[in-house]
Amino acid sequence: MTEPVYLADCFALRQMGQCVRPEARPTLWSSLTDAVEDSRLGFPREVATELGVLARDEQVTSWASGLGANLRKFSADIKFNRPLMKIVETMGYQEGFDSLDGKEPAIAHLARLAISYSKTGTPFILATEDFGEGPLSPTMEQICEYQNWAYVDAMACLKGLGLGDLIAH
Repeated sequence: MTEPVYLADCFALRQMGQCVRPEARPTLWSSLTDAVEDSRLGFPREVATELGVLARDEQVTSWASGLGANLRKFSADIKFNRPLMKIVETMGYQEGFDSLDGKEPAIAHLARLAISYSKTGTPFILATEDFGEGPLSPTMEQICEYQNWAYVDAMACLKGLGLGDLIAH
């Protein structure tokens, strides 16, 4: 059986940088780069862009924006927008995804990528720290539960990628 790809949102990536020992961070970024290059970890470019807003001065933002062409293979096909919007509407969010700047948030791109993986039978696990219920749009946890997609938090993702020894205890 093929190992699942961890598809991470910006909240999980940010938490990964915060939950490892400070002296282990260079190893973390190098190992995560290898995981992206090997397609064991992935996320759409929009996740890296959103990190630039949410974690502007943090290392994770520089790391994610430096991945460049490696993220191209994780672009979400727009043809999965209609199925995604149907899911979100059925969940009770008629307005779709809410964002402060009016742009489509990274969660939509990540969810479209997950839909495409589902359709092609590519095994994946979503890595998120976006838990609870959203008042105006769904959280990643809500979408995963609605779709019966496997999901883990940032620490479980690091352990799944074989990087559990970097976590601060």
